[in-house]
Amino acid sequence: MKKAISSAIVTLFLISGCQQRKNTVAEKEVNITKNSTPAKQEPRLVANNAAAILAKKEVPVLCYHNIRDFSESAGEMTKTYTVKPANFAEQMKALADAGYHSILPNQLYDYLVYNKALPEKPVMITFDDTRAEQYSIGAAEMKKHNFKGVFFVMTVSINRPNYLSSAEIKDLSDSGNGIAAHTWDHHMVTKYSGED
Repeated sequence: MKKAISSAIVTLFLISGCQQRKNTVAEKEVNITKNSTPAKQEPRLVANNAAAILAKKEVPVLCYHNIRDFSESAGEMTKTYTVKPANFAEQMKALADAGYHSILPNQLYDYLVYNKALPEKPVMITFDDTRAEQYSIGAAEMKKHNFKGVFFVMTVSINRPNYLSSAEIKDLSDSGNGIAAHTWDHHMVTKYSGED
């Protein structure tokens, strides 16, 4: 992709550089534009160094996996990685009532690297593992409070039962949520070996 863009730029440069100058109507229009008041240019952004980034005020990031009911006898992993729908709704309401505003990764990046402003009380809401209830419960509940989230998708699970469908992922993106990669598959890192 980068190579194709570079080739296109070089080709455009060569074409425009090799053309003979003709005093055409189009050229006169360009000259008129050049003599007009110049448009304001955006100031060149200078990136912060690591020390400046680390000195910035931190932004809370909430990470959700499963949003579903479970019993008290559920295993430790379920209890650790699952929030009940009623609790998720309470948490979103509490954030909204406290004046928090959701942000997306590009906003956080611009804040950290280029000192761009964030809304007052920013929070990032993220979802891992591509679970279907992240759309049916999570996104629906966030929408009530005008929140957007970031959905980290495992591509191997798309369109499988109990996971997000490609149509739901597209709807999340079209609705202003962030879609990001969470790997192709999801194995326990502690069990990796060899080529893993």
